[in-house]
Amino acid sequence: MFNEVGPETDPLGPENVLIFSTGPLTGTSVSGSGRYCVVTKSPLTYPKVPKSEGKSGTVVDAHSGGDWSEEMKNTGFDAIIVRGRSRIPVYLWVHNGEAEIKAADQIWGKGTSDTTASIKEELGDSYVKVACIGPAGENLVRTACIINDADDVGHGRAAGRGGVGAVMGSKNLKAIAVRGMLDIGIARRGEFGREVRDISIKLREDPVCGTTLPLYGTEVLYNAINGAGLLPTCNFQWGMFKRRYAPPMSL
Repeated sequence: MFNEVGPETDPLGPENVLIFSTGPLTGTSVSGSGRYCVVTKSPLTYPKVPKSEGKSGTVVDAHSGGDWSEEMKNTGFDAIIVRGRSRIPVYLWVHNGEAEIKAADQIWGKGTSDTTASIKEELGDSYVKVACIGPAGENLVRTACIINDADDVGHGRAAGRGGVGAVMGSKNLKAIAVRGMLDIGIARRGEFGREVRDISIKLREDPVCGTTLPLYGTEVLYNAINGAGLLPTCNFQWGMFKRRYAPPMSL
């Protein structure tokens, strides 16, 4: 991102880039490795002021879990970098080392569940994994998410931070569909397997990772994040609440 965009780059302009990236362990059996990251310049932090004022916005990274990341890694690619803007709605079809741009006129305007189902039907493969935007992203809503693995009842995973869905919509990119069956090369599989087993045992025995986090979700981490000063509060003015818990909202 540092090399691709500059201080004056408009997040919703064609010169911005949208990066979908996996990690080095994605596609393996390592616990917690089934994630991907979307990196771009955020439209939420780009103020509508004259450029001479020097306010240029910030880079954002939005993360998501689910099956899309592993499927993408099995296509043979570690990352996808989207540049420019299509003249018409399109989606990207990535499979086993190849990439194609396909027309998306027929799915533009659809929600993420219908988009996912339509692409799977068009490609004739129910195992295809789809990351896509809905009408919010198409209409450049600055809080729009990118949803992957959406099912027929509206469930899915979200790369939800920073308005990454709006950037995707600004490029007329409706979705990225992936299907991969390429092997992930591991140098020493025996040693790797033993390390994975040991890590899995430690995670299961840990009171937070093994019990409370699966039971109660991310809320369990609230006090730890707040105490470390990593909790954005009061429109990112501070990194923690002054009290242990959030103060009551007053009108």
